[in-house]
Amino acid sequence: MAIKKHTVISILGTRKDRAAPEMNGWTPSISLVQHEDQFKVDEYHLVYNKGFKALAEEVQSRIEELSVATNVILDEIPLKDPWDFDEVSLQFFNYVKRPCFHRDNTEYLVHINTGTNVERICLFWLVYSNYIRARLVQTAPTEGFGGSASNDSKGLLKIIDLDISANSKLTRQISSLSLEGVEFLKDGIQTKNKAYNETIDELETLVLATNDPILITGPTGAGKTKLAEKIYRLKQNRNLVSGKFVSVNCATLDPSTAKSEMFGHVKGAYTGAEKARDGYIKTAENGILFLDEIGDLPKDVQTMLLKAIEEHIFYPMGSDTPIKCNFQLICGTNQDLNNSDKFRYDLLQRINRWSYRIPGLSERREDIEPNFNYELELFRRSTKRGVLITEDAREAFMKYALARSTAWDGNFRELRNMVTRMGTLAKSGEIQVADVEREIKRVQAAGKTSLHQEKSEPDSQEPIEDEYLKLLLGSGYSGRYDAIELSTLKYVLDVCKSCSSAAEAGRKIYNVTRGNRATPNDSDRIAKYLKTYSLKFSDLRHA
Repeated sequence: MAIKKHTVISILGTRKDRAAPEMNGWTPSISLVQHEDQFKVDEYHLVYNKGFKALAEEVQSRIEELSVATNVILDEIPLKDPWDFDEVSLQFFNYVKRPCFHRDNTEYLVHINTGTNVERICLFWLVYSNYIRARLVQTAPTEGFGGSASNDSKGLLKIIDLDISANSKLTRQISSLSLEGVEFLKDGIQTKNKAYNETIDELETLVLATNDPILITGPTGAGKTKLAEKIYRLKQNRNLVSGKFVSVNCATLDPSTAKSEMFGHVKGAYTGAEKARDGYIKTAENGILFLDEIGDLPKDVQTMLLKAIEEHIFYPMGSDTPIKCNFQLICGTNQDLNNSDKFRYDLLQRINRWSYRIPGLSERREDIEPNFNYELELFRRSTKRGVLITEDAREAFMKYALARSTAWDGNFRELRNMVTRMGTLAKSGEIQVADVEREIKRVQAAGKTSLHQEKSEPDSQEPIEDEYLKLLLGSGYSGRYDAIELSTLKYVLDVCKSCSSAAEAGRKIYNVTRGNRATPNDSDRIAKYLKTYSLKFSDLRHA
């Protein structure tokens, strides 16, 4: 069998490769050929930037004096800025694609002690990603690795093998970084559901590797919006996005203004457009746009969105000038878009490259208790109250929660609402069995009311309606809205009536989620919510 040749790649050290007296003449690039007890260097590629050819030739000469059998090749890689990641990564990627770095019967070693930090990082990742099959070499002067060596120019040398089987410590570190991302997406909740765990594991890998559109499906309240926010935060933590997270509920868009809200408009685009406005897409530039309930997006807007995704350009209303905009799109839906006449098939294919279904709470009953603990801890933090639950009360709640007769139609929102109500009404900061039983009765009564309304015959007597809601929504409103909608609306209206402005009401109602927004626009959120019922804040106090 032929003996393998050894080829070394090293960046010229513009400072370190000038021998310094305090290092006993040690220079990193030259020291590589002084360890023949570990390997003999047959071919040496010394990489240098323009302007440093004289130093490179000097180092070349000194290497050839020490190791006459070594063929030293000077490779100039012209870099305008050796600290610019984009430039360095592109130049080095093209450099290692050369045929001379992919020969059989040759072992390649990449030296990572010289060059700028950016250059060294790029070389590391090219090796780690197998763009060049090599081992890393690290050098140091005497006592450089915490050890000792003779006081000569040879110094110390360490070979780092990135092969998984050969470097379990590095593998554990990389795995722990991945695990950190998975735990972040799951909010640290120790879920036991296999399907959900598999989804999150794959999502963690996906979102760090690509900006492709992602479609998240699942029942209302399963946590699609929250997951989209966590994806954004994870990418932000890894410096993969620099823009904002923009969340839009397509079901609340007014069809007559949806184009303007999504793509913006120029001044005078339509009656009332007194000034230009950026739309949601422009606001999400270099960030993430989350379109929840994407199935309710008007069809004409779907057409424009498809073009924006495919070409990364769009036209604001009233403008002939295209705007270029890069953003990642995440969509959420509880509908079957494959069988929807309202949704464009070509758009579905574009956003459906990566599709993940988030199971509802009834499908993850094994995760109810850890999520209950999580929601209780959130309640403690948000209210700054040390609320606890007795063992008997916990047992009573879990018996109800795990029963097959408990549908959990409201999913995690329903769980959060139950925890919030029990925690709020708990006397002396302790949730007792009586608190749990009262909450269960409340939920069951609301369910029976809703069930009664659904099963009522057309000619049956109408339920008694609230006069204030009747004044705002019109007679017979209880037959047009679900009980849970009306309960939420009534709460919002009560808060609005007690506040002097929509902004004040928004601060109270969105007291938790407003903290997740770069620029909380409380009055705008209230206005959009009321708009779904054709209401305005200014009309409420006079009704």
